[in-house]
Amino acid sequence: MTISEGVTSIGNLAFYDCGLSSVTIPSSVTSMGEEAFGGDCALTSVTSLNKNPNDINTLAFEKDDYYNSTLYVPKGTIDIYKSKEGWKLFAFIEEIQ
Repeated sequence: MTISEGVTSIGNLAFYDCGLSSVTIPSSVTSMGEEAFGGDCALTSVTSLNKNPNDINTLAFEKDDYYNSTLYVPKGTIDIYKSKEGWKLFAFIEEIQ
């Protein structure tokens, strides 16, 4: 699933129990609420297109998602993501073109 460009915030429980395996978050998103992707989402792939991400709520994703999915980020931004609250919890972060 791809969230539309222009969306700036993903609220609490927005995609709770969504059943998605992957999600693409546009560069316009600057905040995510608690359990935005909580419950039984079963994500394996999260792509963030933001080249200068803000901290996000550390409870935006399930603990299992942080350990079992890969976060894909724009080329040259991996160190930024590894320093930002919420994003840095992903065990696997890879850069894309």
